[in-house]
Amino acid sequence: MRTPTAPPGRRRATCVAALAAGVAAVSSACAGDFGAGGVTDRPGETIATGYMPSEPGITDHTARIIDLWNGSWIAAIFVIALIWGLVIWSVVAYRRRKGDNALPVQLRYHVPLELMYTIIPVLIVGVLYFYTVGTTAAIEDETGEADVNIEVYGKQWSWDFNYLDEDVYDVGVPAWQEDRTSEQRLPTLYLPVDQTVQFDLRSRDVQHSFWIPAFLYKLDVYPGVTNSFQVTPQR
Repeated sequence: MRTPTAPPGRRRATCVAALAAGVAAVSSACAGDFGAGGVTDRPGETIATGYMPSEPGITDHTARIIDLWNGSWIAAIFVIALIWGLVIWSVVAYRRRKGDNALPVQLRYHVPLELMYTIIPVLIVGVLYFYTVGTTAAIEDETGEADVNIEVYGKQWSWDFNYLDEDVYDVGVPAWQEDRTSEQRLPTLYLPVDQTVQFDLRSRDVQHSFWIPAFLYKLDVYPGVTNSFQVTPQR
């Protein structure tokens, strides 16, 4: 694994000038912090995104991720409503009447009912599987040519960003260093708008997750393993 070193005299201002783009705070998966992708305070947009910490259009993938999320919730609500409806109907329709001391008709099997129990769950799982696979394939597609290439290095406990096209290496200050400034409290990633970014994720000494909350996507990093993905920021 190649470990690049920071070019002398390179500063964050160089990176800003080189990429002149939107800024996204990168949060650790362990932190549980929504960071720059915090939930919007506009109720309409909050409901539209299924209360996820982002808005459609942050990247070229967020809209389809939100659609999959909301569609899964709608399917779950439908199933719950169906189950409770059948339970309540069974309780009401087959309750014991006054003066009725006989047992209900005992059946060893009920073919139509058993077929329904089999077919409906298979259809639900099949539909969810179809949309999940399609969304996952679109997110993980790396066939396009990237405009910007960034190496990301996870370490204890921060991130380093190597902007390969600009020869800029931005070193994140570990969280345990008490003398860091307020600007260093979160590693900051600078991305161009409407350009495809290729992320190559590596780790020096930790198993972690690289997560930009507003992108609604995280990918693990492991020592000795390179994971990658492409995304096009739109804001």
